Amino acid sequence: MNNKLFIIISIFLVLTGGCTDKTVIHKRDTDYSSVEPHTLSGKEKNLLQLTTIEPSELLVYNVHLIKEHKVNVKVDYYKNKELKQTFINMTSSLKKGDSLISAGFDNLPGDPQNKRIWFAAMGGAKGSTVESMDINKGTASSIISINDKKELLHDKYTVIGVYIQNSFETDLHTVTLENEHSLDTILKENENVYMISFRIKGS
Repeated sequence: MNNKLFIIISIFLVLTGGCTDKTVIHKRDTDYSSVEPHTLSGKEKNLLQLTTIEPSELLVYNVHLIKEHKVNVKVDYYKNKELKQTFINMTSSLKKGDSLISAGFDNLPGDPQNKRIWFAAMGGAKGSTVESMDINKGTASSIISINDKKELLHDKYTVIGVYIQNSFETDLHTVTLENEHSLDTILKENENVYMISFRIKGS
């Protein structure tokens, strides 16, 4: 298990660290700190194939900062609308310009139905934890991500991705994250909800 975790985290440090030293060449109509989905390049897709992670189990985002900041990413687990555990809560410094962050999960070998790794990586930093799932019946799942660029506000978390997992007895209810009431609906209508959030710390 430790070897697999090392390989996974190493690959995603390459993914998230690969662009931090590049010159930002694209132009922006407005200059404010923001986050938006990142489309994997061919090289990044090839790296992903070295792991057992499915594309649907990984979310990658481009973060644009107007100056260097400490930032925070976390993964919160809600069961029946109640916050049960925070699996990832990591802080790192990102430089001015564009950086990649990634977050996701992967099932552990030997007992794929009951244990999995949650991980996140950004700016050369990494965080991971193992979840022991209390799910005994068959499940259905779905992952939701923001579709467009979102402005980042200081000391305010922005939910950038959501993973939903329900037993077959509960229908999946998914909505886009663009609606301000989306999160309330997702929490109300689903059994197990994992929220991936990002924020800029301080002013």
